[in-house]
Amino acid sequence: MCNIFTTLAVSNDRRLIVQCEHGTVHLTWDTVTMHLSPVLFHEMSELLMECSSTSFTQIRRQRCLMNYFENHKYYQLWFQGVALNLAPVDFIILVDMVTVALAEMEKSPTDQPSLSGSQSVDEQFKTIPASPGALFSLN
Repeated sequence: MCNIFTTLAVSNDRRLIVQCEHGTVHLTWDTVTMHLSPVLFHEMSELLMECSSTSFTQIRRQRCLMNYFENHKYYQLWFQGVALNLAPVDFIILVDMVTVALAEMEKSPTDQPSLSGSQSVDEQFKTIPASPGALFSLN
């Protein structure tokens, strides 16, 4: 059971990425939460980065798939049997959040806050702006 979470990226209280003490990455998007190993999270992030830098209708990875439906103007991310339908602005927010989360994950353990019992709850959980320069990214 996961008890200790490190916040990696937050867009709002229903869209966030955290990592538990077991290393599992928990991606919450509205009412859906995906629980991903770091390897699976990196696979999904590579897919999102490729999709954000090119025009496409479908890009597939071993365990994930991204579709863009031009006539309806939305993206669809399939991962572990779950599909997220994303408006273009939501796609940008998700890519932003994943980029921030990856940067937080790559920090050395000395850069990470200690989760000892001596810290207050506010010190244990931090909010990382997903896109500080964009008006649509809520923090």
